[in-house]
Amino acid sequence: MSRILGLDVGTNSLGWAILDPFQKVFVDTGVVVFQQGIPEEKGREAECSPAAERRKFRAARRLKYRRRLRKYHTLKVLIENQMCPLTIPELQNWIRNGKFPIENREFIAWLSSTKEDNPYYFRAKAAERKLPPLELGRAFYHLAIRRGFRSSRKETSGSNEKELTSFKQEINRLTEILQRKQCTLGQYFYELFQKSEKIRKINRCGRKEHYEPEFDKICEVQNLPEPFVSEMRKAIFLQRPLRSQKYLAGHCSLEKKRVRCLIGHPLFERYRMLSFINSIRKNGVPLNERERQKAQAAFLVSKPSFEFEKLVRKLYPGYPKNEWSEWNYPPDKSIASSPVTNQLQKILGTEDLFAWHHEYIGRDNKPKSMDYQILFDALTFFDDDGMLKNFAIERAGLTVDQAEKFVKIRIPTGYANFSLYAIRKILPFLEAGHIQTRAVFLAKLPDVLGKDVFQKNGEKIIADMEQLEADWRMERESASESGERAAFLSLTERIKHYLEDEFHVTPDRFELLYRYNSRSDYQDHTRSGILPEVNLGMIYNPMVYRSLNVLRRLVNHLRKTGKINADTEIHVELARSVNDKNTRMAVANDQKKQENLRKQYKEAIEAEGFEATEERILRYVLWMEQNKHCLYTGKAIGLADLMSENDLVELEHTVPRSRGGDSSRENLTLCFTDYNRYTKKNGLPTACPNYDVKWKEYNSIRENIKVAGWEEKRENLRSRLEKLRSAARGNPQKRVEMLECRREFEYWCAKLAAFEITDEELRRKGFSRRQLADTGIIARHAVFLLKSVYGNTYSRNGRVTEWVRKAWGVQGIYERKDRCDHRHHAIDAMCIAALTEDFFQKISAAYRADEEKAMAYARYNSTLPDAYPWRSFPEDVFEKSEEILVTHFIRHNETKQAKKQVHLVTPYKTADGGLRRVVTAGGDTVRGQLHKESYFGRIRDPESGEKKSVLRKELNSQNFKTESALAAIVDPAIREAVSAQLRLRMSSGKSFKEAMDEGGFRMRSGDDVFQGPPIRKVRSFVRTAEPLKIRRHAYASEAEYKNYIYADTAKGGNFKAALFRAPRGKLCYCLQSLWNWANAHKRPDYVPPEKQPGVGEFLGFIAPGTMVLAYENTPDELKKLSRRELNKRLYKIIVIEKDIQRLSLRYHCEARAKSEVQEEMKKTLGVEEASTIFFQEPAKLLKITSGEFSNHLIFEGIDFVMSIDGEIRFLK
Repeated sequence: MSRILGLDVGTNSLGWAILDPFQKVFVDTGVVVFQQGIPEEKGREAECSPAAERRKFRAARRLKYRRRLRKYHTLKVLIENQMCPLTIPELQNWIRNGKFPIENREFIAWLSSTKEDNPYYFRAKAAERKLPPLELGRAFYHLAIRRGFRSSRKETSGSNEKELTSFKQEINRLTEILQRKQCTLGQYFYELFQKSEKIRKINRCGRKEHYEPEFDKICEVQNLPEPFVSEMRKAIFLQRPLRSQKYLAGHCSLEKKRVRCLIGHPLFERYRMLSFINSIRKNGVPLNERERQKAQAAFLVSKPSFEFEKLVRKLYPGYPKNEWSEWNYPPDKSIASSPVTNQLQKILGTEDLFAWHHEYIGRDNKPKSMDYQILFDALTFFDDDGMLKNFAIERAGLTVDQAEKFVKIRIPTGYANFSLYAIRKILPFLEAGHIQTRAVFLAKLPDVLGKDVFQKNGEKIIADMEQLEADWRMERESASESGERAAFLSLTERIKHYLEDEFHVTPDRFELLYRYNSRSDYQDHTRSGILPEVNLGMIYNPMVYRSLNVLRRLVNHLRKTGKINADTEIHVELARSVNDKNTRMAVANDQKKQENLRKQYKEAIEAEGFEATEERILRYVLWMEQNKHCLYTGKAIGLADLMSENDLVELEHTVPRSRGGDSSRENLTLCFTDYNRYTKKNGLPTACPNYDVKWKEYNSIRENIKVAGWEEKRENLRSRLEKLRSAARGNPQKRVEMLECRREFEYWCAKLAAFEITDEELRRKGFSRRQLADTGIIARHAVFLLKSVYGNTYSRNGRVTEWVRKAWGVQGIYERKDRCDHRHHAIDAMCIAALTEDFFQKISAAYRADEEKAMAYARYNSTLPDAYPWRSFPEDVFEKSEEILVTHFIRHNETKQAKKQVHLVTPYKTADGGLRRVVTAGGDTVRGQLHKESYFGRIRDPESGEKKSVLRKELNSQNFKTESALAAIVDPAIREAVSAQLRLRMSSGKSFKEAMDEGGFRMRSGDDVFQGPPIRKVRSFVRTAEPLKIRRHAYASEAEYKNYIYADTAKGGNFKAALFRAPRGKLCYCLQSLWNWANAHKRPDYVPPEKQPGVGEFLGFIAPGTMVLAYENTPDELKKLSRRELNKRLYKIIVIEKDIQRLSLRYHCEARAKSEVQEEMKKTLGVEEASTIFFQEPAKLLKITSGEFSNHLIFEGIDFVMSIDGEIRFLK
């Protein structure tokens, strides 16, 4: 081992440090900041990734296109039957070229609607009497535009009202109204129209339930010919089948080429059932064969889950409640049932679904056999109940009553981890009673050994493997108790040697066996020394891909530059927030909740006249958790004692740090100092004399915990979590709530576990060593990627990194981690690099060596110099961090062309005579939002006469945050009415926000009171210097500026700027937006910005994210500066202004939100952004004009280049 590389991988940052352990010096360190896979909106993670956002808009475009196609086919049929005053050429010109037939006044009149003649009137009358062709055509055209929501049998849930979505419930309610009134949908809507009631907002319509019956009624009353009815039905209601989404299912973690199976498949339900039954233990003993058979009956229910108590009642009907401790599961444990298997068995009248067969005659008049798999395939294939019912009767031989029950079966959505191929191999071993992990391992053994060999020696092999496992467990526990490092073989290695010795299984054949924990998908790349492309298998997570790709790029660069080599040891810590969307949302919600709680407690402390320090806030949090009592003595803790500095009360580690405990909130307790120092000392709560019984004047600790309500809280959370787990299986919206509950439950379990663990359990579990490795799935993938080249790669747990940061003097024990500077990632990386297992044990030993000294340090200094990797470690860390130049890695791929493989309908021959069936195609691509979603118009200001942009806004505090914002309302009368009503409400003591959100604004009536028309939305002026013209209106106006629909440039829409040097030496730029580039770059007269005439000498392009260096006198002075001095000169461009030649810059180390930095600068400098560059003490935010950046800045890509490791190379 020559060097150690420490890596701190986050969702949008990567800190790294290279340590020479022999010289005890950091060779190099740095930070890479990049755009995370999911952007942030208003300080929080966005609801969806950019890819999901693109899919949403793409789906909207396709929907719009299909509606246009439906209009075309409907109008074509109507024109051919003289039911529409339009010609085919006019129709084609409209649909294909976008030229609306505005000159055809008869068609415009046909489209128009009045109080008397409107589509609802025509639809209502068409169901009652004969109508003229044009009026009938207008009714059909209205049906085509609406046509309703198409329900799918896969999305409905039978007649259970609780399981229906609100949308479908509204459809059912509307159906009941129509049946009660004995009318069509059009007749009911016309009745509402005559009463001036809202129609579309309050009524949800179904295609099959409402529109198709109305269409049939109209055709019957009008006595229309069958060919016309068939064509019109096809034009209005035909919808192509949705493309199968099966290709999106991930691949099996055991059989990489196989697709995962549905969780509703009967085979998976059986696999899941047997896996759970085989894991049940009563007094440590598994169920016998008779009990296992009886337990299976508990799973055959219609509900998606049931509680463990019901399964026990199946085994022992009169089982006493006070003996639940015999079982390894609590009575309220939620268990997934087998609802699909249960329903199929009931309908088919069989007790064994997998043995059921049915013989029938196929369409080719040949006898065929059907099993449960074909029935399941039919349930997943058919969208229509009628077609599925016909299949059940004609092919499956079911009665009408059975078929009606069959079509009501709903298959749960979601996919299992394994494929059907793998499950079929695992099931025989589960049937034999093996636990799930062993069954998975044994599943492929018959294929590896040969079926004959396994059949002959199977019992002996399994018995030998069980003995190997027992020996391994015994040796592991013995090593754990002695505290020695385990030098024995792993269980996998033992089995590998056994199979090789006994049955000559080669290592490559052994690799074919299934393993429960996933293996690496990466080949060995040690020879090339370059990390391969990131491959996460079935994990689809943009944040993970982005993080690991940056990690790969950095490590490869360090290898190419010679900073690391093949012998380098790598320690990597992965961010816990690298997770799926629901988990990230749950974490964000929990963090927001904790932040609000801290804010509330901070205000409470300050209200009592105390300074709200971080330690005091933490004390207050624990004080409230403990019900304002000491859990060791049972005595009340007063607020004065809590806040005093006389050491009556202190924070202590429940599991002492010398025993492996950390400084997380779960392991901190607020207690009286005397008890902690003279009674508990360095022991565990279970070793205290009053743990179970009262001792001296102290109540028992267990009783104190019970009085504080911790156990009750844990059980309530456990029960709530089990219910939410059941609810989340059929309702994805409940998953976030379930994950939030799980986080809270795990917190309280950890709190109680710290009070319940004994010395023996602590030794057996290896509390400290277990924490050293981060075993999360993402950490495993990072380790797999790095191990493909660097064999000595180890993951590190974030909790342990936090612990050593404090123990090594890098961070105070009660001090919150400073995240306002990007360099904290490199500081973490330096600690990670130095965190070997030997140092970890050294820290624990330092605490054990001097108990009193350890407690004194924990109280005052929180560090242990005796445990430092070397004496000057904290000083060296901070010294090295001052040399860091933070690399900001920004992707600029806005104009990168997308390419994809296209399958040709007609293959063509290549020059060598082969057939080409697939070609690579590239279209016009713009990666990014062209303009903002809100469209607005242009009018003349009635007061000033200027042309201004206007937008319709809802009247609420979100759109109008202050009273002065009301000045933007266009109509003076509306503005005055709203302002007067607001003043009236605010005079009664309401805030502006409360008065605004109360709503109910009205215009003045004739008697000068506010009882006129309601005011819900208002036209408001918006500030847009140069709005984009999106498209022309269909109806032209005399004023040219009114003929367009406008929008504003999207965030990031101005994607680059061409930088020029004018003849007099001053710099200027020409900004380019995505919208202008997309519209103009293919025109023959297009002039790119870098070739604009008369601007000056073109230097290069700059963009948001470009790094700049500031010089005081000449650019050459920068070449002589050290990294520590360059650190004060490096900035990043964040905004290139459009209306004025001005750049906004951010200091490269600054990590806070812009608003926070502006607030701080306002207090210290009196301005939110500095307008001049400070060379000794850099300003965090700058906004400088052309004169300033012309004389003091050089730009990345033009004057220098910056590599991913922060090295700067100046260009000639």
